[in-house]
Amino acid sequence: MFPLRVHPSRRPADFRRDDRGTLAVVFACTMSVLGLAVGGAVDYGVALKVQSRLDGAVDAASLAGAKLYVSGITDTKRIADEATRNFEANYAAEAARGFSAATPTVVTDPAKGRVSVTTTATVPTAFLTVFGFDSITVRSTSSSQLDADTIELSMMLDTTGSMDEYTTDGKVKIAALRTAATDLVDKVYASAPSGSSRVKVALAPFAAGVNAGAYARTVSANKSTACVMERADLTTADSDASATAARLRAATTCPTTAVVPLTTDSAAVRAAIKGLKTGGTTAGHLGASWAYWLLSPRWRDVFGADHTGAAFGAPETRKIAILMTDGKFNTFLGSMSGVNEARSANAALAVCDAMKADGVTVYTVGFALAGEPAAKDTLRACASEIAGAPAFYDAEDAAALTAAYADITRRILTLRLSS
Repeated sequence: MFPLRVHPSRRPADFRRDDRGTLAVVFACTMSVLGLAVGGAVDYGVALKVQSRLDGAVDAASLAGAKLYVSGITDTKRIADEATRNFEANYAAEAARGFSAATPTVVTDPAKGRVSVTTTATVPTAFLTVFGFDSITVRSTSSSQLDADTIELSMMLDTTGSMDEYTTDGKVKIAALRTAATDLVDKVYASAPSGSSRVKVALAPFAAGVNAGAYARTVSANKSTACVMERADLTTADSDASATAARLRAATTCPTTAVVPLTTDSAAVRAAIKGLKTGGTTAGHLGASWAYWLLSPRWRDVFGADHTGAAFGAPETRKIAILMTDGKFNTFLGSMSGVNEARSANAALAVCDAMKADGVTVYTVGFALAGEPAAKDTLRACASEIAGAPAFYDAEDAAALTAAYADITRRILTLRLSS
């Protein structure tokens, strides 16, 4: 409820005792009370409507200010100005009706990514003014802040040969991916307080194989120093690294950029993305598998405690995978064929189902997939359902890819209305 403040314009005159007019006085008093009740109800109803619209405008203002933190902007004056502009735009209709509002007070908390907005509005009375109450003052306060959950994000990045092609808007695909992915990780890292471990990002570049880098000997039982492919038992959906059958087979080719386990080191992630080079065919299920394993708590013996994800379902932790490709999955055990298209797609779907069952939110991005309905179907089926629809992005060109990653960024860095 809002506080009611009344503003008397005059004091009621003292009643004088008049025995001859007692009935008239009683009648007048009764009518005054009834008038106060009826008129008060009408004015109060108007005030409630103004209160509701004021609340909406203040909520929108605090969210608008907090959204700047998502973009990495921490200038408090700029945030306050944005919140004020947003409030004025959303409250303009009420102000035009004569329900003026005070300039909002905006308080920012960069450490929490929090913006609080407070203001009051004056509602002139139509009936209560007869009784000396010229206006009702309503007050509203709203606070919005970045979601405080820990974010563990893994990104599957397609570095196959086709990523060296041009898009319909004249950009080289791999260059467009570097830009979009870098923008996303910059904003996600910027959402966390400096020096915190609230955001960790992992990368899984893939082609016909995956470059396991410093972890290759461990995961392949010393069969490879870099390139790996399927497990010995061909399973992809198991997130456990401990079993002998989970050891990976050596591959003959793989991306030049190695996987990056979960890390708070934004510079290392940026450098890895910048170094992406193209070549090879599309074993998409391997990229999906590594995106899953990089989030798994059961790879601690491989990656070490600092680079291993929290338990699946851990409170205040969100695990997110972004799976990106520019073509249908067509390679299995290093060989490309029609039969292996189905094997790779089915294996990828099994990985996606396992991730979602473990509480991982899966976003999928198809890049320039015109004429590839099967690839779109796979990505659509892999994606998590968000707001009643698959979190699948069909990016036809470089501009659409940038827009897709920007939208995923906004979804990851969810703003919450805290009061």
